Amino acid sequence: MFSRDKKSGFGIYLNTSGEKYKGEWKNDCFHGKGKLVSDIGVYEGFFERGWKHGRGVEMFANGDVYEGEYDHGKYHGRGRYCWKNKTYYVGDFRMGYMEGEGLWRSSKDSYEGQYYRNMKHGYGVYRWANGKVY
Repeated sequence: MFSRDKKSGFGIYLNTSGEKYKGEWKNDCFHGKGKLVSDIGVYEGFFERGWKHGRGVEMFANGDVYEGEYDHGKYHGRGRYCWKNKTYYVGDFRMGYMEGEGLWRSSKDSYEGQYYRNMKHGYGVYRWANGKVY
């Protein structure tokens, strides 16, 4: 559907590189609920003016998965990132970084506490598989 010569409403878009979008449009941009498939992976959720924005799930081609909130294309708000090796982080994200309060857990160790730009930073508790705690 078009409105004033711009894609608007529901539509399907395919480009020559194999990218496919199926969902809502506004003023020639992905806007509203949609699904984007590319060589990076599959994103299903909300868009605003062409950006991933609001709640969504992204399944990457390498096996990692992010489920949570986005702000203008970046992880922002509450979310869960799970690496293909089953290690995961659940907590706060800011502008694409693990930042704020969160829980990281691998198959052996865990850390619950504060983060800054993907680093453990501030108060927190690290637990090793052997029972040691810091």
